[in-house]
Amino acid sequence: MTRLNDVQFSEDPHVNDLLKSLTIIILATLISSTLYDIGLRVENILMIYAVSILIIVTETQKLLWGVLSAVLCLLLFNFFFTEPRYTLMMDDANHYASLAIFLAAAFLVSTLTTKLKNQIEISRKNEEMTNKLYKMASGYLNLSDKDELVRYSQNCITGLVSKKCRIYLAEEAKESFEELRWCFGNSIPCGFREVKFRSSDKRWLPIKSSHNTVGVLEIQMEGKDLSKEEALCLHTAMSQTALALEHN
Repeated sequence: MTRLNDVQFSEDPHVNDLLKSLTIIILATLISSTLYDIGLRVENILMIYAVSILIIVTETQKLLWGVLSAVLCLLLFNFFFTEPRYTLMMDDANHYASLAIFLAAAFLVSTLTTKLKNQIEISRKNEEMTNKLYKMASGYLNLSDKDELVRYSQNCITGLVSKKCRIYLAEEAKESFEELRWCFGNSIPCGFREVKFRSSDKRWLPIKSSHNTVGVLEIQMEGKDLSKEEALCLHTAMSQTALALEHN
């Protein structure tokens, strides 16, 4: 069965989320109208809209669409299902209280759902990173040639951070361009958003063993910095690389 989240209305993700949200709200309104005609109380119709907002937050994975949808649902409920109908006025003061509670509940549900999905996504990424680091460490057991080790490390780190990487060993780093020599000689990161050479689109990180600097890692940043999770995994991967190079 095709999930709504798999349906693409547009190539633009914002337009796609908007169309998904409107589709869900229209369906909720049609269902509510049918149930209202057969005698369902208006308080229960509010629950239908509440469920639609939860679905919207789940499908779009954004709090913004949940909040905007809650406001739109309130207006639709007021327009179609409260007396006098087809106006934005209400003649029952209890409805004002119901709408206020609904808006607060919708906002709370949207917030909690978004936070939960974010935590799930972070946990998934952390698990994925941990598995990659484990496979990387295991792969070193089958390598003895230094060139193979360097290529293997480059490929693994590229997979971890999703950015093109290159490793320069000590001999090459000493005789290369200024930024690389500076990073190796001072054992300090430089390049993209660092203190030294910050205007560059590349970042250079020293690969340090327990005794000295054994090389430099160059990363093509492509205008976007690493996340905290990626930076932590990168640090671990570089430590593994340094240990492997030191004992080769």
